[in-house]
Amino acid sequence: MYHGIRVGTTLIETADDGVAMAKGFRRLYRSAACRLALRVPPAATLLPARSPLSSVWHVAPARPGKDLIVMLPGIDDLAGDFARNGFIAALRRRGVDVDAVEVDTHLGYFLRRSLTERIYRDVLAPARLTKYERLWLVGISLGGLGSLLYAAERGRELAGIVLIAPFLGDARALRAIRRAGGPRAWDPQPLAAPDWASTVWAWAERRKEDPDGPELWLAFGNQDPFAPANRMLAEVLPDDRVFSLDGGHDWGSWRRLWELMLGAGLFRERVPGFRHRPG
Repeated sequence: MYHGIRVGTTLIETADDGVAMAKGFRRLYRSAACRLALRVPPAATLLPARSPLSSVWHVAPARPGKDLIVMLPGIDDLAGDFARNGFIAALRRRGVDVDAVEVDTHLGYFLRRSLTERIYRDVLAPARLTKYERLWLVGISLGGLGSLLYAAERGRELAGIVLIAPFLGDARALRAIRRAGGPRAWDPQPLAAPDWASTVWAWAERRKEDPDGPELWLAFGNQDPFAPANRMLAEVLPDDRVFSLDGGHDWGSWRRLWELMLGAGLFRERVPGFRHRPG
């Protein structure tokens, strides 16, 4: 069980059953509010987009680093869920001694179109002004969409992006891309508001022509409802940057995909002094 002690907007986690129950209520409220807001846009008021972003930091114990991994959660998840599900522990086991921060980028920021500004102003710009030189985004599900939306506006600030089972647009958008013959043949056109799909698919296609753009890694479960869209995205990526295994849209599958990518060298050659430890 976790207890959140907030210092400013940073959450330091300890153990406490009572606060865990409150967090469980918060998770249920967040999930219900998100689903309502997707159907009834004015319900976005139930998802206050606070500034600055709430965050949970995980500072590497071994040495001061110049790399920062920014983690964006899925629609039903909270800042802190990456650590609770073993992602930070997996980094440390593999010798990836970099700092990481989980940000509470819930659906309210997407609907208000303030996501990119908040990530930049509250996390990445301050990181650049301190010690960090290489910045990565890691996004799961809705967080994957958020990572791509950020990259479409400010991609050259990033060293890389890791997408795990990303949400890549609604069924209408994906049908349009599929009818065109896939992302390479598709002519990006505005589809609907909010037009997230056109933005991210257009960026994914044109990034091939940008030698200064970020690396892009993709992983998904073969039984994930988002797998068909993820396979379309894989068409514009190098084979050694695409990973899949049997699994669905759940933390157990995502954790195994994370381990798979770490084992294949994610971050390995990009962190000076990296010490690889077999998983």
